[in-house]
Amino acid sequence: KSVSARPVGQTNLIRLSMSWRNAEDVAIIVNAVDRAYQEYLRKQEGADTVGKREALGKRLTEIRAELERLESQRNREIEEGKVESIKEGTNAEEIKVISIEEDLVLIGQSITQSESMLDRYRSLAEQSSIVNYPDELRSEAERDAVYIDFQGQITGLKTDEMTLINRGFLEDHPDRIAIAERIKAAELQRDQYMEQQLAKLFNARVASIKTQLAGLLASETRLRKELDEAKKRREDLVRIRVKLDENEQARIRLTDERAESDASLKNMETLGSNDVFSRI
Repeated sequence: KSVSARPVGQTNLIRLSMSWRNAEDVAIIVNAVDRAYQEYLRKQEGADTVGKREALGKRLTEIRAELERLESQRNREIEEGKVESIKEGTNAEEIKVISIEEDLVLIGQSITQSESMLDRYRSLAEQSSIVNYPDELRSEAERDAVYIDFQGQITGLKTDEMTLINRGFLEDHPDRIAIAERIKAAELQRDQYMEQQLAKLFNARVASIKTQLAGLLASETRLRKELDEAKKRREDLVRIRVKLDENEQARIRLTDERAESDASLKNMETLGSNDVFSRI
């Protein structure tokens, strides 16, 4: 008997040949080799399929665990952000930063104005012993009730003086001298009162400017602190948003891979239920 076998190209097919005088013997032997080879292929493919199934099952378990981890991580990031929507929270902090920066600009302008006014008042006080009070203070002092009363008295005295003049009384007349002295005394009292009021108004204005300036500086400090906190909060939310985007991309990739692995596993189960195709 002479039986030979050789592969056909780059396949699992083999070509059998046998030379023997009895055709029935040849058929029996060739069919036996055929059955043995098919059984070998079944076992080989069965082992490969089991290995692939185990690998896919293991990978699916890993994917499920990784998806659970990513979901937990996502929930922690959202909880850390303390907002329902990271995007809306980021936008809200951006608006807050812009608003605080605008407030700081306005406060900065007010601080500059207050400092300039305070320097002006200090300069007036340091020029000489006689302070050249600002016109706005003089106008305010002139609206004082006592000052107005002094002015009324002086006006009345001057009216009386004019009456004496019209009656022909000369400057050296006792009545003219007396009324002139009364006018002079009233004007002196008026001017002294005016100086006292101006000094009070001046000091009150300086104190008011200092108080206002202190309040503005405190507000500026508070706003700068709030600005730093808002910027940090915005940066934290941006960082969380980037992490969530990366998390989402990873979840999409894993979900796609899980779907592909599920499909492959189902295909293997379908193929595994079929008989091995005869390659003889």
